[in-house]
Amino acid sequence: VVLKDNVSSDARFRYVDPPDVEVTNVDLTYKGGFYVSAVSGATDENGQTATFSVRLTSQPDNDSSFDNVTITVVSSDTSEGVILGASKLVFKASDWNAAQTVTVLGVHDSISDGDQSYSILLGADNTTSDARFRYVDPPDVSMTNLDLTDKGAFYVSRISNTTDENGATASFTIRLSSAPADNGTTAQDNVTITMSVSDTTEGEIVSIGNKQTGDNTSALVFTDSNWSAERTVTVRGVFDNITDGDQKYTVVLKDNVSSDARFRYVDPPDVEVTNVDLT
Repeated sequence: VVLKDNVSSDARFRYVDPPDVEVTNVDLTYKGGFYVSAVSGATDENGQTATFSVRLTSQPDNDSSFDNVTITVVSSDTSEGVILGASKLVFKASDWNAAQTVTVLGVHDSISDGDQSYSILLGADNTTSDARFRYVDPPDVSMTNLDLTDKGAFYVSRISNTTDENGATASFTIRLSSAPADNGTTAQDNVTITMSVSDTTEGEIVSIGNKQTGDNTSALVFTDSNWSAERTVTVRGVFDNITDGDQKYTVVLKDNVSSDARFRYVDPPDVEVTNVDLT
């Protein structure tokens, strides 16, 4: 960048030549390269996905299939994350600058092994006839698969609707986030959730949908084989013959008896319900 001052009427500055500024413009067409975005986030063992995108920095020579640039996409650990979709990305002269999205799915392993790092390996095209891209290795993408087995958790839905004093019912669902650690060897390691109603003059638990062995209206028993089987708990409103307005009550959920340390004393969220007063 050439700087000059030959016109100033200030004699002290006129014809004093400022230093020029040298700049280098990097030519990205001499050697092929890749733009690989940052990953959108972590995957997890409940099947959470993450994405990133890839495109070329410059155009391949032409639209001949020999000059196309093909990148292989592989997970370094398929027990933690897998690729959804094609295992290759093909870039042509006509679409080299169109970013292609790679989607990665977290894998559940039912093992308490903590958050695990893995990579999505992007492989070089070693056969393209475009010498600028041949043997140029794209950067790999570092991933993390979040372990949801370190501490037990529960998926509890919201209540479907209100109950009322004419016996209208409402329901919610519940299941575990991961398998208990007993692997079926002892009943004590099964996760048992006890259920009660905070005000039995307003509501009562009347049935369990998708009922498993050991389930009843006061407890749900989750084992290593049915931990992901969602139970539906149905609550019915109770008539009290009192004009007391709509009343809130709670279905109280607890887990204090499991010998699985990941779940013991982990309190499932309670479910709030409203019983509509029809008097």
